[in-house]
Amino acid sequence: MLLGVMGAVGKQSIKGILSYHILSQTGYMIFGLAMFTPKAIAGGIYFALHNILVKSSLYLLGGIGQQCFGSDSLKKMGGLWQLIPFGGFLFFIQAMSLAGIPPLSGFWGKYLIIAEGARSEYWALTAIGIVTSLFTFFSMIKIWTLAFMGPLKAAHSVKTKGLISSSLILVITSLLLFFCAEFFIEAGSKASEQLFDQSLYREAVYAQTGKGV
Repeated sequence: MLLGVMGAVGKQSIKGILSYHILSQTGYMIFGLAMFTPKAIAGGIYFALHNILVKSSLYLLGGIGQQCFGSDSLKKMGGLWQLIPFGGFLFFIQAMSLAGIPPLSGFWGKYLIIAEGARSEYWALTAIGIVTSLFTFFSMIKIWTLAFMGPLKAAHSVKTKGLISSSLILVITSLLLFFCAEFFIEAGSKASEQLFDQSLYREAVYAQTGKGV
């Protein structure tokens, strides 16, 4: 969690920052898996779904910036908000979700894992998870400030409709992941319970083979 986000903080390109965040966010999933409790596993499942949606949309939106400026280096970007205001709005939503800001899907994903960490008295890892979220917020604000805000730098005219439309679908889905969090958390809980209760699996196998338990 922590080493990945520190790498993201030190990077000066959109792809570099997002790539290191993959390592950092994977740390949360491993944390949930390592605790190996039904609630932790359920939180890890929810968090994985959140990351698939959010990170995919961030890469798409960051790719628009790379096309506009011919580079994803934050030093060569600026004023992207003026070129794609709606795309900037979508990027901001997903950036805050990645940082775990409520009311977005990233909040529930991190909350479930961190809360279980505190309940299981993994105090050091729980504290690292919280600190990592703060650094994640800082690194995403860096992208927003340097790439989207400020004066507009020389940019190319590119077609963005397809990328923004694809990103919009991912953003809407990730928002549904938050607003329908109870449904997804319950589904994750059932999956984790089945992992611990192997009798259901055995009964299903024996029912197909015609053998007794």
